[in-house]
Amino acid sequence: MANGSFAGGDGTTSNPYLIEDALDLNAIRNGLGKSYKLIKDIDLNISPYNNGEGWTPIGSANPSFTGVFDGNGHIISNLFINKPTIEIVGLFGYVRPPAIIKNVGIVNINVTGSRYVGGIVGYNTGGTIANCHSNGNISATSYNVGGIIGYNTASANSIISNCYSTCNVASVGSYAGGIAANNDYRAIIRNCYFAGTITFEQNMYIGGIAGRNTDTDGSIVSNSYWDKEASGISTSAGGTGLTTVQMKTPSSFVDWDTQVLDNGVTKVWKLKEGEYPKLWFEKPPNKYLIMRDNQYYSIQNNILTLLGTPTDDTQKEELFNNYGVEDLKEALLTPDANGNKLIDSLNDQFEIRMMKAK
Repeated sequence: MANGSFAGGDGTTSNPYLIEDALDLNAIRNGLGKSYKLIKDIDLNISPYNNGEGWTPIGSANPSFTGVFDGNGHIISNLFINKPTIEIVGLFGYVRPPAIIKNVGIVNINVTGSRYVGGIVGYNTGGTIANCHSNGNISATSYNVGGIIGYNTASANSIISNCYSTCNVASVGSYAGGIAANNDYRAIIRNCYFAGTITFEQNMYIGGIAGRNTDTDGSIVSNSYWDKEASGISTSAGGTGLTTVQMKTPSSFVDWDTQVLDNGVTKVWKLKEGEYPKLWFEKPPNKYLIMRDNQYYSIQNNILTLLGTPTDDTQKEELFNNYGVEDLKEALLTPDANGNKLIDSLNDQFEIRMMKAK
């Protein structure tokens, strides 16, 4: 545990500070222009970040975050912010050039602010947010709330690229968007999608991708899509609304298969028929079956069901994909209607087998 002292690095772009815990993450605010890289997943469900007002956004209007944050394909979970009277709220508060935030997933968030509220950034004026995703609940007690950024503005360098959100976005006022509430003054949203929900009390500037996009000043939304059925939103200031089936069809996403990371090789998106697009670092969950005497059993719905004896790896993978459970603990320990737990009916002859996510 680095405990706020970082696990290595000197903060330069070639040798970024290495972040391995919540205290390290919090220490970014002490060097807002430095470079950082995650080397582990971070859980923010610890004190003082999980109680009271929760997490304090990194960067304000002055001083703002101007450094580089590379999530390195890791996840930050359980971001909690409870600041209903405070504006500029998100994991990062205020971002200015030449800031870059990339390659990170922010999951299971519970964020509330007044205005300029985003799942990752509250207010972006000149930074780049790329290859990121968010999910959870985010709300504004006033206006300007977005799944990725609250307000994306003021420069052609204000870019949201290759990002998606499945957040539940809620606004008491107007201006709410699946990706950004406001996208204006030459700001850019490209290759993004939204598949969460949006609720609002004032039906003004509400959109599946952006609530407002002032394209007359050069603001651009390109190759970006939202799920009309899942979100309940039929309009957007930029972007294309699709059905859920279309959102799970790779050919719907124009030029997404050409997007690559800085190394010029790794593709940004994983596009698979029947699934929403995933970012390069996302993996499916591990799945579990029970085995005895080379016969495999499902434990879905807490019931032991014989599946058969697969003869090759392809058949095995098919059984795991179709019948494997993701939460082994719940499957084995959840009592049925009679109070019986599945684990109590298994004996030493049964083995637990896992198919590791690829």
